[in-house]
Amino acid sequence: MKRRAFLKSLAATGVAASVAGSSVLTRKAEAKKKKIDFGEVKSVKVDVLSETSWFDNANLKKHIVDYGGAMTNQYTIPWDWDNAGGYPKSTT
Repeated sequence: MKRRAFLKSLAATGVAASVAGSSVLTRKAEAKKKKIDFGEVKSVKVDVLSETSWFDNANLKKHIVDYGGAMTNQYTIPWDWDNAGGYPKSTT
């Protein structure tokens, strides 16, 4: 990784951290708002991937390196479904 790319990623991380920190204040303000009862819900269906995991660390690391190395997010590259080890849970 070149120094310039590293510094850009460092700056982006700092901006993301400050934005995340400021959103906590907004959430507290939102929590103080009066809640409105909107009635009864007949049904709810939620599909959740409760834990993201993989079976082979070396395989995951290889894919991350192939798609750009340390600047790559594992959720933005094509997922290797043969190596996926997440645990889905469905609530209806």
